[in-house]
Amino acid sequence: MTSLTFFDDARVNLPSAITSKMEDDGIVSVEQVLEIEAVNPSRNAEVFGSQHSQVIAHLRDIIGPQGAETGISGAAVPPLFGVKLVMRDTVPIASSDSEISERRERVAKKVAALGEAPERIALEAWMPPVSAQGMCNSCCGHALAGARGFLAKAALSGEFSYRVAKTFDMIDGHDTGSSMQAALEGSFKVGSVGIDSYTRDDLIDRKPIEPLFPKAARLTSKGHASLLKGLDPDNFEHLPSLIMAVLNGTLIRGIGPRPVMVSTRSFEYFYVGAAYGTGLIRMPIPNESSEYGHAWVITGSVLGSHPDAPAGRPYFTVRNSWSRAWANANPLGLPGHALIPHRFFTKPNLVLEAYFLLAEPSPSACQPSSPPPNGQTNG
Repeated sequence: MTSLTFFDDARVNLPSAITSKMEDDGIVSVEQVLEIEAVNPSRNAEVFGSQHSQVIAHLRDIIGPQGAETGISGAAVPPLFGVKLVMRDTVPIASSDSEISERRERVAKKVAALGEAPERIALEAWMPPVSAQGMCNSCCGHALAGARGFLAKAALSGEFSYRVAKTFDMIDGHDTGSSMQAALEGSFKVGSVGIDSYTRDDLIDRKPIEPLFPKAARLTSKGHASLLKGLDPDNFEHLPSLIMAVLNGTLIRGIGPRPVMVSTRSFEYFYVGAAYGTGLIRMPIPNESSEYGHAWVITGSVLGSHPDAPAGRPYFTVRNSWSRAWANANPLGLPGHALIPHRFFTKPNLVLEAYFLLAEPSPSACQPSSPPPNGQTNG
């Protein structure tokens, strides 16, 4: 799939009230509607009512028989649609309604003090190249390597960070996944190494990591903070604003812009059709559930008022670790990156972890609210 047929295409000709409702859920194209038709036609029937069959036939005619094909490419993505969930209740449970109310008020005041976010935030030009975890469950290590690489101005080994995380997570098995929390603990206590010092083949071959510890100690992290702490455990409405503040360097005075590492639930539709080709992630529909999680790095944001925003809706740009083959037709020209609706990050059942690194300065040339230098990215 090289492109999508967005609802503003004159051939689509659907009522704006219907397309607007779908766009709120991150469904912005004909191809996404047809993918949903294949897995849950009743969802489309609710939207289109008595015209359901006619609308679907019309949309199929627009894109032709090849346009709606979907498929899973095992070459670029790991098996099982993500790692079995190991992080669940990451937000401390409040002891009372008054404590929840206090949390809401405290976060609301913080967000109000931040002011308006820029229409476009882009850190991609200062990120290391998009990595490829292959069939390994090392996403948390690659997410950490991306975020650390931004600050260190270096390409770091995601496989090493993952192996280090496995020494802290207390989860049985060599390649059974881990968490951002364990990866960050490992980065703080052990450190990181360059991308060539420990490779995917080394991970598969179970090459020992201990001989690299002296080298890794030269590149330990200086601390990290969770964006979920202090939030209402049942309502993440302010999380997108906090993420944008970290990206733009305004959340904590003096530390500068930086990416945000997140773990989210992972769904089968991330791997097929529209999402596989373009990185556009929609909200899950009611019958879609997941016992799996995935870690990645938020590197930017585009508000609905910006001309680049798909369907005029706000999205985060999110660096993945499934190679540049995934999302190679990203609408913003960022192969290997997802576009995930801001709304996705307001749902506590979808967001498992959200961290950013402390202390280390941002790259001196980084201007997150300006276009990347010469229009280039390393993605």
